[in-house]
Amino acid sequence: MATLTIRNVPDALHGQLKAQAAENNRSLNKEVIHRLQSAGEREETVESELERVRAIRQKLEGVYVTDDWIEKIIDRRRP
Repeated sequence: MATLTIRNVPDALHGQLKAQAAENNRSLNKEVIHRLQSAGEREETVESELERVRAIRQKLEGVYVTDDWIEKIIDRRRP
């Protein structure tokens, strides 16, 4: 495994990480690794959501959706 050294971490951030690590019953090192991994997973999720939105937008190209149209759709689904 690789080693990563991070210098000049602001005191407030270090304190937050340390407190969160204690709350999660992890060492500071494991907390930082967990957060880095989670950030990568969130980035993948955001990318996949953007792709989904782009696909929907492409299907709707040329369609103009008004607020009135949305209200009518919502009203139709209300009991």
